Amino acid sequence: GVDSMINLMLDPLTYFDVCNKLDKSEKEQFINASKLMIKKNLIAAEKFGLKRTNGNALIIYNDFDKHSGLDFAAPRYEKFLLANNL
Repeated sequence: GVDSMINLMLDPLTYFDVCNKLDKSEKEQFINASKLMIKKNLIAAEKFGLKRTNGNALIIYNDFDKHSGLDFAAPRYEKFLLANNL
């Protein structure tokens, strides 16, 4: 699904770490480029009938956290979804 493509391109687990290391101008460019990538992916997915899969991705990230004993992946993914209105 489309969310898998977005996850591969923008890596929600390190997205904010990368963003926070940029200066103000670079950060703005990074955020704008990210939003444009997401928008184009959503448009292409709709055009070709791909389904949204962010619910499935959250299940995978929750499983990762459960089996690794960490509380890392799912919260970061949820923050990424909220920040990008997904």
